[in-house]
Amino acid sequence: MRPLSLLLGWLLVASVAAAQGSFTAIGGPPGGRIGSLIAHPSGSVAMVQDDRLFCSFDDGQTWATPEAFLGLRTAGIRREGDAWLVGMASPGIGQLSRPYLSTDGCASWRDVTGQDTRAERAVKVAAGWFVRDDSSGLVRSTDQGATWQATGEISNQPPQATGSGDVFATSRLNNFAVLLRWSADSTKWTSVQVFWGAYGPVRLVAGPGQSIVVNYLSYFSGEVYSASRDGGATWPINVGDHDFAAPVFAPDGSLYVGTSEHLVRYSPENASTNVGPDSSGFRPVAVTPAGTVLAAGCRADCNANVLFRQAAGGAWTRTGPDKATSEVLAMTTEQGRLLAANATGVYERDEDGMWRSATSLRVPPRSPYESPYTERWQYPSTIHVAAWGTVYHSVQTIAIPTSTGKAETSSGQGGPIVSHGDSTLLTLLDNRCSPCVVVRSTNRGQTWQAVDSVKAQTLVRLESGRIVVVATRNITNVAQHRIRYTDDGGATWSREIVLESPFPQQNVALAGLPGTSSLVLVTDRDRYRSDDSGATWTRIGDGCFLPSVAAASRGRGVLACYENDSRWALWGTTDGFQSLSRLDVPSFRWYVWYVGFSGSGDARLPLALLDDGRLVLPAEEGGLRVSAWPVANAEAETMPEAADGLSVWPNPARDAATIRARTVPGETVRVEVFDLLGRRVATLHDGPASGALALPLDVSGLMPGVYVVRMMGGASAQTTRLVVQR
Repeated sequence: MRPLSLLLGWLLVASVAAAQGSFTAIGGPPGGRIGSLIAHPSGSVAMVQDDRLFCSFDDGQTWATPEAFLGLRTAGIRREGDAWLVGMASPGIGQLSRPYLSTDGCASWRDVTGQDTRAERAVKVAAGWFVRDDSSGLVRSTDQGATWQATGEISNQPPQATGSGDVFATSRLNNFAVLLRWSADSTKWTSVQVFWGAYGPVRLVAGPGQSIVVNYLSYFSGEVYSASRDGGATWPINVGDHDFAAPVFAPDGSLYVGTSEHLVRYSPENASTNVGPDSSGFRPVAVTPAGTVLAAGCRADCNANVLFRQAAGGAWTRTGPDKATSEVLAMTTEQGRLLAANATGVYERDEDGMWRSATSLRVPPRSPYESPYTERWQYPSTIHVAAWGTVYHSVQTIAIPTSTGKAETSSGQGGPIVSHGDSTLLTLLDNRCSPCVVVRSTNRGQTWQAVDSVKAQTLVRLESGRIVVVATRNITNVAQHRIRYTDDGGATWSREIVLESPFPQQNVALAGLPGTSSLVLVTDRDRYRSDDSGATWTRIGDGCFLPSVAAASRGRGVLACYENDSRWALWGTTDGFQSLSRLDVPSFRWYVWYVGFSGSGDARLPLALLDDGRLVLPAEEGGLRVSAWPVANAEAETMPEAADGLSVWPNPARDAATIRARTVPGETVRVEVFDLLGRRVATLHDGPASGALALPLDVSGLMPGVYVVRMMGGASAQTTRLVVQR
C-alpha cells in the first residue's frame, strides 16, 4: 500500500483550497446499553455505556469521559483488589486491547501493558496479599508484594475479601464450581461449598462482615445468585432463573439484586422488597460508600438503559452523562434528511435540532437459510431510506443457540441496504465472508433469498435505479476488484468487470455522485471512477487505508483515511474525486474494530455531507458534530447544469443566486419564488422559453430563511428549495 503522504506532491496543485473553520456539536441518538457500573471505595463511580467510559466524582450526579479514553471503545471495567479500576481499550487498528490502570478512583489512568501490577491488584488482608495471576493461579505475598508464592489453586475470577478479613475465591471444574476460603489463621485454601451445574465465569461479590454472593450460570436454573452472611455456612438467599442478575452490597449490609424484572433489596435480615422506578429490569447496579444506589433500567432487551439514582432512601431520579448521546455506528443523508443509527435504532434530526426515532426496526434475517439461532442484540451498521419512505438498516447480531440453551456469541455485520422500484431490497448477508452473499427481497423485507452467483463487499444504488456491487478477491499478489450491476433490482446481472491492482487489498468504499451517472471506487491502494453508471472504469489516483467516502451534488465529496492510533485524516474534492486536497481539520480519534482481510465495511468511519456541503462527523466525546463551513469553496466551483429540470446556485445564497431550468423549446413557462407562507416574493420569467433558462435572482433584500422556487409549464410543475443566509 502506498501511503497517502506520497500524494502531497500533486495535491499541492489541486484546484480545491483546504477548508477552514470549526465544528459545532449537534448531539446524536440517545445513549444505549450500559455494560458496566462500579462504585469505588473513594466515592467515585465508573460506567461503560455504548463502549464509552464515564466517571462520576459527585456520587453519580454528573459524568464525564476521562481524557485518555476519548475516541476509544472500552471493552469494560472491573474492580480488582481494594482500590482500583481497570479498563480494556484498544489504541488502534490491528492492536490488541490494552489494560489501563487507575489507582485514584478513575481520576487518572496509565497503560500497564507488560507491567507487573500484582501488588496494586492485590486483596490486602491480615493473612497477606492475594491476587489471581494469569500463569500461576491464585498467588499470595506476605512481604507487601516483594515476593509471591503459588497457593495451589486456580481461579478464573479475582479473589474477594469480606469485611471480616476472610478471602474467598472460586475454582471451576467441569460441571461444578467450588467456593474457597482463606482465613487469617489459615495456611491453605479450604473448601466451603460446591455449586453443581455451574459453567462459565463464577463471580464473587464480597460485603460487610462475612457476607458473600456467588453468581454463576447453571445448566439447571439459568443465572443463579446465592448469598451467605456467615462465610458460606448457610445460604438463606438462593434464587435461580433470573436473567441479568447483578448483586451488590450496600454499606449497611443490604443486598441489591438487579434482575430482568425488578430491582430487589434484601435487608440485613434477608427480607426482600422490590424497589426502584418502573422499568423492565435492571442491569447493572452499584451502591456508593454514601449509600446512593445507581441502577441501569433496561429497555429494548437491554440494548438501551436509563440510569437512575436514589440518594439516602429518597426518590429515584434520572442521571447519567448530561445529554448523553450514543456512539453513531452508521450515518447517511437521504432526501435532505440526516439519519444516524446506534445500538437502539435509527434516528432523524428534525428542524429543531432534536433527534427522534425514524422508524421501527426493519432488518433482513441473519441468514436466508434455516438456523438454530435467534437474534438477541442488534447493532446497526449501515442505513438506507427506501423509495417508499421506510427506513431500513442492517445489523450486527449476537445470537444464542436455542437447542442447548447455552449462551454462545456469533457476530457479523450486514452491508448497505438499497431499494429498487416499489418493493425490492438488496443487501449483504454477513461480513464474515470475503466477499459476501447478496440477499434480495421482493416484498419490502418480509422474506429474503440469496442471489445465486453474486457476491459483494459493498453495493450502491444510483439515481437511475441501477445497483452496482463490488467484490475484491486477492489472488497471489494481485487484487481483483470485480464489479457487476443490475437494472431490474437483482433479477438479472451484467457480466463481471475486473479491475486488477498489484498487492493484496482488503477494504473498499463505493459511492455514487448525486445528479450524475458517475461512481467512485476507493480501495486501500487505488481510486477509480466510472462516468457511465459502472460500465467502464478509469484509475484516477491513489487510495488510502480503510477508506470512507461521502458524496454530494456538484462534484463535492470527502474521503476519510485511517492514519494511526485510531486517528483519521480528511480529504476534500469538488471535481468528483479527480483531485483531492487535505481539509484543515485536526486529526481526530474514532475507534474501529480491525476485521483483517474479511473485505467488510466494519472499519468505515461514519460521515455524511449535508445539502449545503457541510460535513457531519462523529465527535470524540460522543454524538455528532457539523462543520461551520462547506467542504469546498463555493466561489471556486463552476455553475452546475440543471440535472433534474430546475436548480439553484449557490444554495444557500447570501446576495444573489441563479435559477437554471430546462424547458421544452417554445413552451410558455412561469418561474416564481414564494416564502413559506405562500406569498410570492419574485417572478423571474413569464413567457415562452428557448429550452434553457438562466435567471438571476437578487436575494439581498430577502429575509434569511427557506423559500420555494416553482416552475410551471404546460400541465406540469416543478419545485426546488432556496435557502437564504446572512
